[in-house]
Amino acid sequence: ALPISPPKAKMVHLETCQPKIVDNSPKSTTSSRLFNERRWRAHQKRAPTKMMNNMSVNIRLFALVVFLSLVSVVVGVVGLRGMSTTLQGLQSVYDDRVVPLRDLKVIADMYAVNIVDTSHKVRNGNMSWDEARKSLAQAESTIQDKWKSYKATYLVEQEKKLVAEIEPMLLSTQQQLDRLRDILQREDLPAIAEFTKTALYPSIDPISGKFSELIEVQLDVAKDEYENGRSAYDLSRLTSLVLLVAGT
Repeated sequence: ALPISPPKAKMVHLETCQPKIVDNSPKSTTSSRLFNERRWRAHQKRAPTKMMNNMSVNIRLFALVVFLSLVSVVVGVVGLRGMSTTLQGLQSVYDDRVVPLRDLKVIADMYAVNIVDTSHKVRNGNMSWDEARKSLAQAESTIQDKWKSYKATYLVEQEKKLVAEIEPMLLSTQQQLDRLRDILQREDLPAIAEFTKTALYPSIDPISGKFSELIEVQLDVAKDEYENGRSAYDLSRLTSLVLLVAGT
């Protein structure tokens, strides 16, 4: 007769009730040691990766700090450069436009007041001959000094052209001033009357007109300097804003 197998449920119960036997054989100990070695090696492999991740974070933070510092430095440099450009423009406007404008105005006044008005006053008896001679001498000395100072400044092309036109006119006008001086020395009333009617205005008006043109040039160049300064400011502001936005 065939043997009868116990039910499956009873077999599972019997197997679970059996005591576990710990294998302390050399083979089992070797397997455990190998397992622990594998875990240690896996940990050693993960450790550099973790350290590299930490280093990567530190490097990124350092790079961010360096970038922001560079942005701050560049913004500062751009600002200083813009201020320097503005200062140079203001210096040029003062030295090459404001001061020459004053000198040209003084020259124009010397012709209009110390020469023309003096001639009429001495003719009409409103000024003495001696005062007229002093006024003429002051006008000649002042015109020469101011004109020399003006030519020593920076001249644009339009100014150079006008200066070239004025130089020969100064010589011809000086001839008439020499004639006026001689009349004042002789205290010749009929001669001064004739001079004011004929030679005075034809010799003074043309050169006075040229000096007026030079004065207008000063104003035009000063306006150009202002526009250049404003453009430099706008560029500096735009650059700073772009850098600040990039830094944020």
